[in-house]
Amino acid sequence: MGGHWMDLDWLWEKISMEDPMDAEKAETHLTKKRGAFLIVATDVQTGKPFYLEGERNTMFQYMKASSAVPVLYRGSVDTGKKRAIDGGVADAIPARKAYELGARKIMVLRSRPREYRKSKDLETLIMSLSALNRPKLMKAMLNKPGQYMDSISFIRTAPADATIIEINPPETMKTGRTSKEVDELDYDYREGLRMGIDAINEWNKKSWLN
Repeated sequence: MGGHWMDLDWLWEKISMEDPMDAEKAETHLTKKRGAFLIVATDVQTGKPFYLEGERNTMFQYMKASSAVPVLYRGSVDTGKKRAIDGGVADAIPARKAYELGARKIMVLRSRPREYRKSKDLETLIMSLSALNRPKLMKAMLNKPGQYMDSISFIRTAPADATIIEINPPETMKTGRTSKEVDELDYDYREGLRMGIDAINEWNKKSWLN
């Protein structure tokens, strides 16, 4: 009745109190590696993606903005630049953006099995209806399946000067976006940990292009 299905504000407050992210350590690591932590978000006014460089004092808020899934979370998040929602609306798998920024060694961690294909469905319709008062954002939501599959095509047919490792969860994954069963969450967590170690090993042994 007007509230959130997924109370992101409460969740972020709990995380910051009980298990805070060590933003200072993350920033130090990025500085040493001469890297950047970019977070994709969707501009609620234009429906376009924009990319935020997370630093010590901003990365937590930017991650919140990028996690504000429409319908599940009714509002938008102030990034200090624009009001934003889930980056997945406008650029669900930003591998192409990474390539445009100069990356030639790219690892893509997907939340769907390899054979998953996104198409316009009831979820797409419901999501788009949540943006009736913002026509450009509504259009982006309706175009999300096409944008998603375009990203998959880019990953699978990578440019000749790039190598992309794609990591997918198994078809047997037990949890979904709103799962609460502890046993199922624990099972998938352990499976993800195993796959993560395998991915790191593949990354380290890969014969990378110059």
